[in-house]
Amino acid sequence: MAKHQDGIVLIYARTETQMFLDHIWSGAKGIFFLKGRVYFCRPDGTMGADAGAPSVLVSYDPKGTRFNQTALRRCKLQGKFLEIK
Repeated sequence: MAKHQDGIVLIYARTETQMFLDHIWSGAKGIFFLKGRVYFCRPDGTMGADAGAPSVLVSYDPKGTRFNQTALRRCKLQGKFLEIK
């Protein structure tokens, strides 16, 4: 996603890792820290286990745009948005 620079990705909130330093803090436009843990549903519709760690949504936008960042800023999920300049 960091190379593509257009979209929103769901990843673990491992803010101290080298990956986060190299690809998120240095290239993303925004981070939405989700409140609580993410749960996924099984194919039959029942709830599975939680993701096992905190998660964030990270936005990347082509140069000069803020479409994905704005989508995160305005989303109705519980959590906090952080703009990266």
